Amino acid sequence: MTRGGAPVPDGSMLEALVDGVLTIDRDGRIVGLDPRAALLFGLRPHETALGRPVADLIPSLRLPEALSTWGGRRRGAGPRVIARRVESLALRADGAGLPIELTLTDTGEEPPRITAWIRALSRVEGDHAALAQRTALLEAAERLAQSGSWDWNLLTNELVWSDNMYRLFGLEPGAIPPSPDYVFEQTHPDDRACVREAIRRARGTGSLAPLPFRIVRGDGEVRHLHATTTIVAAGGSGGRRLVGVLQDVTDRRRAEREIAAHFAVSEALLEWETLERGGPRLLGNLAEAMDFEVGFLWVPLDDVLVARCTWRAPSVRASRFEAATGRARLRPGCDLPGRVWRAREPINLAFLPPAADLPRRDAALRAGLRGEADDPSGAGDDLSRDRPERQTDGGGG
Repeated sequence: MTRGGAPVPDGSMLEALVDGVLTIDRDGRIVGLDPRAALLFGLRPHETALGRPVADLIPSLRLPEALSTWGGRRRGAGPRVIARRVESLALRADGAGLPIELTLTDTGEEPPRITAWIRALSRVEGDHAALAQRTALLEAAERLAQSGSWDWNLLTNELVWSDNMYRLFGLEPGAIPPSPDYVFEQTHPDDRACVREAIRRARGTGSLAPLPFRIVRGDGEVRHLHATTTIVAAGGSGGRRLVGVLQDVTDRRRAEREIAAHFAVSEALLEWETLERGGPRLLGNLAEAMDFEVGFLWVPLDDVLVARCTWRAPSVRASRFEAATGRARLRPGCDLPGRVWRAREPINLAFLPPAADLPRRDAALRAGLRGEADDPSGAGDDLSRDRPERQTDGGGG
């Protein structure tokens, strides 16, 4: 509130924020103190500070001129702040020093009096230290769990991210103003319809069902994320807020798929008879474990690779791609299988780039195949598996 042209803190509000209150007369003597002030200064029940100079408790306080002269002061003008947040050193009854912060208010009464609102700086610093510690713990936990937290105001569309939310998207904290539109732009093209529908429902219902989706970072890396709403809170002006957690599950997903792939290979090898019969079974097991829908098994023939076995899901139409692959004779470094053969290291392309050394790219795109992952066989140097990926609207590998 405002009195006499100067803002004055509301008494009830100040009492909730301070550790004690003193009332001082024009001679600088204490004429009132509340129980919290007595506790703050270490006064025992039989002791009193009434009538004592305020300098006995706060010797370093330099009282404003108004305390001694009161000249030119208009009576009845109401209370006004005459000193705000003055740091000083108080003395407890046991002689220990106590750093404090004061706000001094002229009560506007007769006889003239000053109210000193006292807050112990040790408590303020403790509160700040505790808050900083909790914040650091939260940040450390988020980084360890590969998660970030978010707060979305459905009325204003304002989105607030924790620092690690930025890192999940491959950004430095504070690099951009976060927004639902930015999340949608970074979403994998095949998951955008799902994310768009989830956002539409959230705006209407005020809730968000658990949502798995993928994003494509600026460097082209695809990450698998899982969004969960943890709190639904009322916002200002009748709006609603969603507070939730986003977790990067890419590493966990890779580990699960790697385990599934090992089981798939082991099962196929246990039942292995010939390359022509065992190869498609091996590719099918791997495709099921790793969410691929077309697969080829390449073997060396002299100095080139040829596709000896093929597998595809029944729903996939890729005859042109299969024909192009069947005709291919890949030298080391040519196309993705040739590059894997030469490097002896797996390569994963989330999107097939326009490149001269990917001669089957156009046929793959016409078949709806957008990504490709190739791995050298663990059986030795005579085998390479090529598993083009078909990304469907509902997801994919």
